[in-house]
Amino acid sequence: MPRKILVATDGSDGAARAVDFAAEMAAKMDGALTVVHVLLEGRRVGAEFARMAEAEHLVREAAKTGAPHVAHLPTHLSEFFEGFDTRAQRDAMIAAVGDVIVDRAAKRARELGAGSPDTRVLTGDTAETLVDLADAEDFDIIVMGSRGLGPLKRMVLGSVSEKIVTHAHCTVVTVR
Repeated sequence: MPRKILVATDGSDGAARAVDFAAEMAAKMDGALTVVHVLLEGRRVGAEFARMAEAEHLVREAAKTGAPHVAHLPTHLSEFFEGFDTRAQRDAMIAAVGDVIVDRAAKRARELGAGSPDTRVLTGDTAETLVDLADAEDFDIIVMGSRGLGPLKRMVLGSVSEKIVTHAHCTVVTVR
């Protein structure tokens, strides 16, 4: 039975369903739950913005609660592309949104009886980062949402869930 459960979230509806599934599993099996959001790095920052577009409400919440040291706090995703004086300011805001994502997921998990989930915001390739974390800390299971990419996107980009299923050394559950 899974005792160490890793759930990946990006703030999307699919990820919320994965958090619910993982939290219920943790509650029923008295397991330890870790909630992780992976920030994309390097030249793929634009992809991070696009991914966050699916959860624009998180941008507004992060602007209210996070990154008080950033002079320009956007209230809409489109504002991410303008107004930052430095890359460090932009990166701080992206990290603040990541914090909101894991905090919301952890709150939901607690509501479902999962105790006190550990939360982490990491940086890197999503699939590699999750697989490496699961291996390094001996997680029994990885739970994540399924995006359902179309055939062309899947062929060109590959799917994070497919990569994790292929490379993880533990059980992987994708939630629809």
